[in-house]
Amino acid sequence: MSMTAAPQTQDASRQTASASYEERVRRVCALIAGSDLAALGYMQAICYAARLMDDAVDADHGPVEYHRLFHVLLVELPANAFFQRNRDALIAMHSATLNAWQDADAWLAHQDIRRQHALVFRDYLTELGLLVAYLVGGYEHRRQISLQVRELLLKPET
Repeated sequence: MSMTAAPQTQDASRQTASASYEERVRRVCALIAGSDLAALGYMQAICYAARLMDDAVDADHGPVEYHRLFHVLLVELPANAFFQRNRDALIAMHSATLNAWQDADAWLAHQDIRRQHALVFRDYLTELGLLVAYLVGGYEHRRQISLQVRELLLKPET
């Protein structure tokens, strides 16, 4: 099957946008974690798992490395020192984040007010990151980086 020039251009621009977004996510993880290396490891694991879970649901980035995803969720996260120190708060936020994500997936196809809310729900993972910022450095750290984190994670509606 041959590809026309237009899809190749779209794929190239998608890859560039994806690489750019991935770099912004790395910057966000560093901002959130500050000097706490365990928090950085936790954030990196969460972002990696979220990307793979999104790819699995959307089926838009090729095959998902499920074994790696399971390893991150079942081995790396529970073994992470930051997660262990903050387990109760993080598990509660994991639950709320997953629920919001599922609701977003259910409402994104609508073309009414539900779609607008779905676009907010799907970014609830940002709140998990900002909780981590609070756990790392308290109120002042979270407030200092909150809008910068949100700005870095802005992306066009899809």
